[in-house]
Amino acid sequence: MRTNVLYRVWPKALPPKLCGLIKTLGNGLTAIRATLDDPDTHAAERGRLDEAVRRTTVGFWDETHWINGLLMHYATLANREFWNFELSLIGGVQYATYNEQSFFTWHTDELATPYGPLSPAHWVRLNRKLSVTVHLSEPDDYSGGDLQLKDRLGNLMAIEGVREQGTVVVFPSNVAHTVTPVTSGVRNSLAGWVLGPSFR
Repeated sequence: MRTNVLYRVWPKALPPKLCGLIKTLGNGLTAIRATLDDPDTHAAERGRLDEAVRRTTVGFWDETHWINGLLMHYATLANREFWNFELSLIGGVQYATYNEQSFFTWHTDELATPYGPLSPAHWVRLNRKLSVTVHLSEPDDYSGGDLQLKDRLGNLMAIEGVREQGTVVVFPSNVAHTVTPVTSGVRNSLAGWVLGPSFR
């Protein structure tokens, strides 16, 4: 296990045609205003809305969709290479649309407490252990909207190719990250969270 490694990146891993297909499928999902997740909130409610912290729209694929398997593939590769966490499953993947003035302030994806009884039964007592993002837009489609990560000392980390279309980034869910405000254009991305038993 290499706990000092805080991310794994595959620049341009997904070809443009696949990114275009995923965007077409994502644009067909029911879009809702993004909320902040609470493990004690019923999954259908998707947590609480706080647009001072997070302002974007999202749609979700069912856990059985092939896109979930695609993100799980990269999470599994990164986990074998670096962390060797005990993993159970990936939840429904999120398709995000960041329009002008959309953003997500600094946060971590790991939950303060594991998923509780109001969550899907197979999520109960699990927590987020790995986060996976896929960049679907071309770099010139928008301004701003940068995915940024911090190391354990609070320093920004430079991630090679993070703005390139098709780039996949996997990182432990307790790593702080942000999406800076979009100043023009539209940014589309995927996010998935791989769940497992809480760390002991």
